[in-house]
Amino acid sequence: MPKAAKVAPADANNLIYVRVRDQSGEDTMFKVKRNGTKMKKIFNTYAARRGLEVSSMRFLLRGNRIKPETSLADIDLNDEDHIDCRLADITICVNYQGEVTMFKIKRTTKMRKVFDAFATRVGLEITSLRFMLGGEIIPPESTPEYLDLEDNDLIDCRNEAITVCVNYKGEVTMFKIKRTTKMRKVFAAFAIRVGLEITSLRFLLDGEIITPESTPEDLELEDNDLIDCRNEVITICISYQGEVIMFRIRRRTKMAKLFTAFVARNGLNAANLTFLFGGDTIHPESTAEDNHLEDDSQVVCVDKTITIGIKYPGGKEVVMLRTSTTTEMGHVFDLYAIRVGMKSAPCECPILAVFEL
Repeated sequence: MPKAAKVAPADANNLIYVRVRDQSGEDTMFKVKRNGTKMKKIFNTYAARRGLEVSSMRFLLRGNRIKPETSLADIDLNDEDHIDCRLADITICVNYQGEVTMFKIKRTTKMRKVFDAFATRVGLEITSLRFMLGGEIIPPESTPEYLDLEDNDLIDCRNEAITVCVNYKGEVTMFKIKRTTKMRKVFAAFAIRVGLEITSLRFLLDGEIITPESTPEDLELEDNDLIDCRNEVITICISYQGEVIMFRIRRRTKMAKLFTAFVARNGLNAANLTFLFGGDTIHPESTAEDNHLEDDSQVVCVDKTITIGIKYPGGKEVVMLRTSTTTEMGHVFDLYAIRVGMKSAPCECPILAVFEL
């Protein structure tokens, strides 16, 4: 801040020195009569010296605006007190998506006038825009003076309406909504568009389920962010002996329920069956979600028992035996001995020819 010029003491009974300080901190000194001098005389002289219109200036003492018709005595101005001068017109900078637009307005102008002008300039609806200062929403009826804005202060603008993209089976559907719109409105619209029941769909963001009552603002969604949708009810195809049977289940349904329905339909014994997906055995207490099953995934059902053929060296025919895959081979050999009328089962495997059919 520039140093104030040294001046000789004024007559304490009649004259005082008044300093007018601009926004850069520079002081201009006036020697005026204590009694009777109207402040407008100081203001007009200061404006003329600066080459500006007095109407473009605002004068304050200790933060309070000074009216032109007041006198020195009215405002209790002491010798060498300073008056602050600020320009009534200030430049407001609006930042939108990294680009700054400037507006020259009076400190008493309502901010809605700036908002309307900005919306027109960028070609957007004013209702779709939100203007913020320090993270707080700016009321349209407020003024730069009320907000304590200074020249070239920056306010942020963001589009209240954003595009939310819903990915379903690789296809993306876009919805234009406000940041405060409940997500259930998007979910319902999407379900209608794809012709599915809303209860059969699940919507996720980064793998987490989105609650219907949340908003894009709650989820910190930005324009064109992607959410995933998958069908909560999926079709599981069970293949058994060349035939395929389809079942509709929820992703969180236990596989035991599916297996029970399958064996009942086919008149089978569940104890003799194994269900596989991707070569891995499916545990009955697991769910479709646990096994990463998707719509139209194929589960293979196999018998736990197999048919093997045994031919003893020198024998004329192959003996076919049906047995469990978990049966010890010694027991298989005992069954073979009984079938062919041997007194005892062969004890050495190498003399047998075993065929898995």
